[in-house]
Parts: sequence; C-alpha cells; structure tokens
Amino acid sequence: MQYTLSAADGRTAYYTQIRETLAEGASVYEFTLLSGPHMGAKAACFPEKGIFLLLKDTFSQDLPAQDFERAALAIMETDAVGSFASPLGTIFTEKIAAEDHLIICGAGHVSLAAIRIARQLGFRITVIDDRLSLCDEAAQAGADETICDDFTHALQTMNTGGERPYYVIVTRGHRYDMDCLREILKKESSYVGLMGSRARTAGIRKKLLEEGFPQEAVSSIHMPIGLSIGAQTPAEIAVSIAAEIISVRSGQKAEHFSREMLRTLTQDPDLPLAMAVITSKSGSGPRGTFTKMLVSEDLHIVGTIGGGCAESDIMNAARMCIFSGECRHIEINMSPADAAEDGLVCGGKMTVFIRPFVS
Repeated sequence: MQYTLSAADGRTAYYTQIRETLAEGASVYEFTLLSGPHMGAKAACFPEKGIFLLLKDTFSQDLPAQDFERAALAIMETDAVGSFASPLGTIFTEKIAAEDHLIICGAGHVSLAAIRIARQLGFRITVIDDRLSLCDEAAQAGADETICDDFTHALQTMNTGGERPYYVIVTRGHRYDMDCLREILKKESSYVGLMGSRARTAGIRKKLLEEGFPQEAVSSIHMPIGLSIGAQTPAEIAVSIAAEIISVRSGQKAEHFSREMLRTLTQDPDLPLAMAVITSKSGSGPRGTFTKMLVSEDLHIVGTIGGGCAESDIMNAARMCIFSGECRHIEINMSPADAAEDGLVCGGKMTVFIRPFVS
C-alpha cells in the first residue's frame, strides 16, 4: 500500500489527527525514535487513510522523513510492537486502538452500576432500552450514547463498523434477553455476557441451539455473567461483570489513550508537557510496557506508571526534560524489598523514556 507522507505542525495538530481517527473506530500505529541523533522524533501511520504523519517539531528537524517512513512501515507490516533496530536508531512501535465499545442492553440498576465502572475502565458506552426514563438515567450515569428503541431494531440498525464490541445483556426479562442474543450472535464481538440464574441460562443455551445457532457461538456466551464472587447487589454484580471483561480484554495487543490524556495533548499548544512511557519491563513491575503518563511543569499528571517513589522520581525527571527540552531514559531496578520501601506493590525492572513537548 502506498502512503502519503505529511507533517503535523506541533503536538496539538498531531494528536488531534490521532484523536479524530480513534473516534472513527480506526487504529493508529505510532513510532518514536528512542536513540540516534533524532531521538524523540515521532510519527503516526493511519492504515485506513493511507497517511504517514510526521510530528514536526524540534526533534524532527533535518530528519530524513522518507527513511523514517520506510523503516517504520516495514515494522508495521509485520504487525509487531515494541522496540526495533533501524538505520536511524531504535524505533519504539505502538498500536493504538480506539476505546473499546461496551453495549449494554437494559438500563436497570445493574446497568447503571456497570456504566459507572466501565467509564473508569476507559470504555465508550452505549445503552439500549425501550424505556425513555431509564435511558435518561443511563445518560446521567455516564453513558456516551443511549438508544431508546426496541432491542431487536436497535441492534439490527446499529453500525459498529469494524469494531468488536463488548455486549452486556441485563434486560428486564427472558423474552428481551433472547431478542438481544439472536441479533448479537450474528455480529462480531469481543465479549457477550448475559445475566441470569444457572437454570435460566441453561434453558437459553438449549433454546439457541434448537434455533440453529452454532455450538461454538453459544458456548462463548458468558452466562451467568460475571466472575463468581458471591455478588448480590447491583454494585457487586457490576464489579463481577467488569472483572470478567477485564480478564477477557487483557490479552489485547493494542494500547489505548485515555480521553483525559488525548484532551490534554490536544489542548493549549503552549502548555509544556512531557510524556513518560514504559518501553521495556521485566519481573513483576506494577504496569506493563506501553503504559504512559503525562507530566506538566507543575507536576500535574495524567495517568500513572505505578505510583510510589519511582513514579515521583520520573515526574521530577520529566519536569527537568521540559526545562531542558531534551529526551531522557530512566532505568528503574527494584528488588521486592526496595519496592516495598518505596511504596510500590511489587519489584522488577523497567525502562522509561521521557519525551518533552515544548513550544
């Protein structure tokens, strides 16, 4: 595939294009040079748009953009992520996906509790119910979209594009559960869960098989929904559902930008910031590779790379990078005893790359 090489003038323009692409449900590959004379240079590739976008700032001055593009695209074609050697230096490659889409069928008490938790987990949330008053409550609880319609019609007409949404079915009755499942099982999904007793869900499973739905599809439904933790109240049930969804999506290769992080990156272009990202990790570090944190010059942070004194040290180093306008690698090497003393929940090793954004 041929890509158009272009440049975004500054952080705000660059991340605005990334934010808009993610909002459309498409993924973005981002590349950062971790070494070499142009350490800190960044570019993003938008496969669905055929665009290779270079962040035009101090770190990309005199950078041979076509060489960067050629090396980055060669990595992207392998669908690999992580750190890779190139003639220009080490290229750190990330695949950034749009927010996961959670579709909740039903707007009762469990749904409202699930909405509040899912917001904290970074989901884009759609709620379907045919009762207007409950849809209003779902919107107030934090749903991004509410659809007040018959379940069957709403699911039939919903355009999820190339997404694989997470579906939670918590309707008010067996009939509506079946209506939802008949439509959802025709679609691509990352997770389907249905609330109900074991006896009731066994009957639903049998009915779906009798209607001709494939055994594999029926067996993939999480019913009864949620992890078995003895949940009883709506809040407890919502926690069990969230825990099960976390366990399902933990194997994803793509990373996500939180809304707050994208909002911060695309606001005032004169706001000095530094981004700290974990580029490698071994042992039992609290956060994984690709985890990001933004730091402002007054030490306000968006995101976390694990907390404790180690994070405080990285915050101070990021502040110095803002003042100096230079990138920096930080090595964190902590035994379990060191970690406990410094306030971390575990030890391990990690390398953090700090990249400032200054006007």
